[in-house]
Amino acid sequence: MAASIRRRPARTGALLLLVPALCLTSCSETPRPARATGLDAPHSVTLTVEGRGTADVNWSTATGGKAAQTTLPWHTTVQAPTGRREVTLSLVLGQHGGQATCSIAIDGRRVNSSLAQGKFGRATCHTPIGTDNGANA
Repeated sequence: MAASIRRRPARTGALLLLVPALCLTSCSETPRPARATGLDAPHSVTLTVEGRGTADVNWSTATGGKAAQTTLPWHTTVQAPTGRREVTLSLVLGQHGGQATCSIAIDGRRVNSSLAQGKFGRATCHTPIGTDNGANA
């Protein structure tokens, strides 16, 4: 009794066409845009005044801002665009005084704070962006 041998159809032609196609899609790398770092990267800047009562709040980031006789606590988050080198936040407490702290956080990391106390107490926070304060990470 002779055993019959079954042969599979040749698929080498299809394989020869598939290998170069796979190499073209997986071997070539599309160039990615360079990631901005340091001073060139935009940063998320959070300005915060913690305390009770009222205060006049002034800030300078990409643009400036002012909040007169604002009720505390207060905060805002802005984007400091490419090329912005510093951030300033200042507060003046109201006539009833009290205590308040201003702080600046860059990309989620608190980098500066200052305390104001008493009647018309003042505090100023100032920090550069994109230096060793952690803002360039």
